[in-house]
Amino acid sequence: MALTSIALVASVQPAITDDFTDALVRQAARDREMTIEIAGDRQYRVDAPNGMSFTVRRTACNDNGRCQGLAMLKCWNDDVGISVATVNLFNQNENFGRAYKDRTQICYAAYAIANNGVTPAYIGSNLWVFSRRVAGFGSAIQNYM
Repeated sequence: MALTSIALVASVQPAITDDFTDALVRQAARDREMTIEIAGDRQYRVDAPNGMSFTVRRTACNDNGRCQGLAMLKCWNDDVGISVATVNLFNQNENFGRAYKDRTQICYAAYAIANNGVTPAYIGSNLWVFSRRVAGFGSAIQNYM
């Protein structure tokens, strides 16, 4: 058993190509009835059936076009003046994703998904959960105001 584990670890690529990542993300989105389009260098715009849209970015990429994972992000204009203390309290209590704030925006980002060994179903599940969290983010963060 130990020899098999060592052989499996040795065969895993340190990162996968943009083309392979592209195919994974597109299949994941289709499986969850989401639309997806290229939205810049190594990023996608995803539109979920619940009306939410967000960005998926390839992360930790090297010069050879190999990336370690994916991260999901949604930003809004901060029209209500959410404080940094509110953002910190939200982050202290929520375990899927983190909120970030600058002078004009508040963003919600989910953890990066490591690409190695994941299936379109796994990525699709994370896209679906993130779309639900994005939909409820406004009311969730207001609970901490």
